[in-house]
Amino acid sequence: MPQFQETMTLSQFMPPLICFGMLLMGLLIFSFIYSFVRDRLYLTMSVLAFAGTAFVFCESMILLVGGWLGNPTLGMQFHRLEQVAGALFLFAIPYMLGSQLVIGPRWRKANGLSQTNAQRIQMITESSRSLVDMVNALRREIEEFNLNNTAVSNAPARKSERGG
Repeated sequence: MPQFQETMTLSQFMPPLICFGMLLMGLLIFSFIYSFVRDRLYLTMSVLAFAGTAFVFCESMILLVGGWLGNPTLGMQFHRLEQVAGALFLFAIPYMLGSQLVIGPRWRKANGLSQTNAQRIQMITESSRSLVDMVNALRREIEEFNLNNTAVSNAPARKSERGG
């Protein structure tokens, strides 16, 4: 199991926390404006801000949980969530380009296809990750079962009470 070798200091936590706060404020502002204006630009900026906020929050939690509290298993789970948030950018960037650029019908169709393909890639990636996680968990269970059976079979046989 990987471990953090260096002790973490407060100065290493501050940059991601500051970035998280700024992104969270941007998310709240763009969402608030979108709720009144209903302009697609503010919706796309909200989606981008959400992806960035989730990504930076997970990075902060990796540092906090894995580095400072010394729980690498939970840190790895936050790393997985961080990768999901990063994969959201595959959809969010073509979505932003489609709303901000004035493009013709052929480019609009190509952009729509890239958005659809990005969503498909994201779904395939996440389903394959969960499948790999299930296979790894099953492999660990089998190894533990084999270790337990080996320990039991290597234990000296008990003689019965009646002699024998």
